[in-house]
Amino acid sequence: GAAGAPQADPWSIDLGAPDGGAKLFHETAAFAGLPDFLCLNAGTGAWGDFVGQSDLHLELQSIAVNITSVVQAAKLFLTAMVARGSGRVLITSSVVALGPSPRLAVYSGTKAFLRNFAEAVREEIADTGVTITALMPDLTESGFFERAGVDPGSLAAREPKADPATVAPITALTLATARDVDGAVRSARGAFPGWSGAAPAQRAAG
Repeated sequence: GAAGAPQADPWSIDLGAPDGGAKLFHETAAFAGLPDFLCLNAGTGAWGDFVGQSDLHLELQSIAVNITSVVQAAKLFLTAMVARGSGRVLITSSVVALGPSPRLAVYSGTKAFLRNFAEAVREEIADTGVTITALMPDLTESGFFERAGVDPGSLAAREPKADPATVAPITALTLATARDVDGAVRSARGAFPGWSGAAPAQRAAG
């Protein structure tokens, strides 16, 4: 790449495995040391009515990836960051955390957990030099909807979605500054890039 350009070194970890979050911590530490910035962004979902339609195996996998791996990784990374006295962690929640999302009941439940989890830990580690922020983007164009099996005719699939190229720099600035940034409506505990103000339940239904 160009001189001075950031370098990305991808590797694969199964975050649905029981030790996925721990493996992420140990492999990151071995490869690059303890990071200054950490984004816990992986997530999966399964579309369908919870009773009689959606796949329980996929829903349990969503809980493993969206919650278990995040809690496991956050425990290890934050413990090390607090001991060091510095670090910034961003956890990707979603605006669906703000209300129920029919046909994405388990997914929206996991995102609500992540929001509450991040808020609680933020209070616990105040004044340690470490911050944690819950990022709550609105619907964003990605492969999520296809992978989750979202009905192409549903309102959730048809609603306009934010451009990742717009969301990404807001996300980076939110992580880097842990303060208000242009393009995001931000509370003391969460950042909302692309927030449209539409009710999550209305977007998911249909």
